[in-house]
Amino acid sequence: MKLNERELANTAKLVTSNSISKLGDILFDYVNSVWLSKLGNGSFWMAVYQSSETIVSVFVNFIGGILSDTKQRKSIIWICDIIAGLLCIALAVFVPSIWLLYAIIVVNIALSVLSSIRDPAYKAVFGEIVRKEQIGRVNSLLESCKQTIKVAGPVLAMVIAKFFGSKMALLLDGLTFIMVQYKNLCK
Repeated sequence: MKLNERELANTAKLVTSNSISKLGDILFDYVNSVWLSKLGNGSFWMAVYQSSETIVSVFVNFIGGILSDTKQRKSIIWICDIIAGLLCIALAVFVPSIWLLYAIIVVNIALSVLSSIRDPAYKAVFGEIVRKEQIGRVNSLLESCKQTIKVAGPVLAMVIAKFFGSKMALLLDGLTFIMVQYKNLCK
């Protein structure tokens, strides 16, 4: 049995939204990792940056699962992506250079929290938009897209950062989070 027209449209929106969110995560990590590695004592700051993300994920992932089981999943996705976008834009536009190092780490922690809350909601929301017998098929599509982005994302992030610079890449990252969710909200 195939997806009907409504299920197909909803699946396309959700997979596109998730893919852009994942690409945004990769762009953020790439731009900041390159910037941090160029600092004096860069390996220390890279360790802080990466370990803070992992520690947050360990402690917050279960909260994301609980929230996606008890709250409005679409709202969780929308709110998390809007906040992520605003954080990236604020980092690119408003943070002075002398605070940038600390701001990157703080924003990375915040994005890790948001991702830990958002990701389970993406998987759980499929039960609301497709028939039960199609959930496996849609989850498979979502995972395939995520894996493709994990492979292609760093190359795309490198190109964006090289041609537009770090600040513009962060601004673009923030805008894509917001534009995708605004587009989904309007339909």
